[in-house]
Amino acid sequence: MKEGRVVPQLNTDTCQQELVLPPDPEPNKTPMRDAWVMRSPYCGTHFVHFPLKGSRMTYIITFIPYQPNEVMDPVTLGTSALDDVNYWLDITDWPIGDHPVRLVADGVEESFTLKLR
Repeated sequence: MKEGRVVPQLNTDTCQQELVLPPDPEPNKTPMRDAWVMRSPYCGTHFVHFPLKGSRMTYIITFIPYQPNEVMDPVTLGTSALDDVNYWLDITDWPIGDHPVRLVADGVEESFTLKLR
């Protein structure tokens, strides 16, 4: 009997992931504040949900890709509580890297690193 071989099909599915924001920093501490997004080779399209934090908010993502030939302009995501809070964004073409993110919610500013793989 011949053994069957399973060959996975790559880039066939659409994947969704919720961005989990790092916890607020404690006073007098400087913790590493990372939010991870892991993309699968089995997914051709990757969507990430950026959560609403406050009634008005803006995410400003600056790209620092691992590959120097991958250049991408910063992305600004702005929304308010009156907008659609299901902010799913296609990140399929975003470069792999550690990208600084500035989040301004109701006038309060914080930052974290988006670890995109």
